[in-house]
Amino acid sequence: MDPRCFMDHFNDLARSMMTLQATQRQLVLTLNRSEQRQLLILDKLAQLSSFAGSSPVVSVAQQDEEMEDSAGPPPVIHYTVAEKGWGKVKNVEQYFFHFFNDQAMEGYQLDLEDPQWTTNPDTSKIRAKFGRLKKVIKIMLAYADTYPPPKPRQVANIAAWQRSVRDIAAACNARILQKLNDLSNSPTIKTQLSQAALIAAKEVHCDEDMLPEDTPNAARAWFTLQATKVADDMITN
Repeated sequence: MDPRCFMDHFNDLARSMMTLQATQRQLVLTLNRSEQRQLLILDKLAQLSSFAGSSPVVSVAQQDEEMEDSAGPPPVIHYTVAEKGWGKVKNVEQYFFHFFNDQAMEGYQLDLEDPQWTTNPDTSKIRAKFGRLKKVIKIMLAYADTYPPPKPRQVANIAAWQRSVRDIAAACNARILQKLNDLSNSPTIKTQLSQAALIAAKEVHCDEDMLPEDTPNAARAWFTLQATKVADDMITN
């Protein structure tokens, strides 16, 4: 039996374990916030009981605001783990959504900082794959009116945020297809582009500085770097 089979099996187990650990951390964080919320509500109700005419509804609303202010940033998992949950991505709109929804820029940094990165036999493949993804997102952002806002901290706001990211992706895709049709002698009726097709369509590629005006400085610097590694302060600030 080829000994590489055992290595592949070990890598799959390691990735599954990282996914489980990330999920566990997220659940613990959610439970801790829930417990904090219950304790604060009980404390507020105890305070209200000593004041006639006070409204517990106002107290709960104030508690929600306090929890929102104290909530931490959304948890980030390794890009190599998140990417396995994308399934069969067929077009650039889906790549755009997954990139921002799973915070792939930050997730890839976690991969680079993983002690097992240098010994992973698939490092070169992963680096090349992420490089293509980065190029696609950069091309699309050149056709966006606005850079996707940060992922919200509160679960209740994520659905609306995801819709806004999908809307940006759809607008970019439509503008790129329109430009391709305008430049072509035989326009097509395509509604979607694959990753390979967009990378190959050099006529729609823009200059490196062609990003939305509201692109954060850290993201602008990262997208203009040739290398895919980026310092922690460029990601978090």
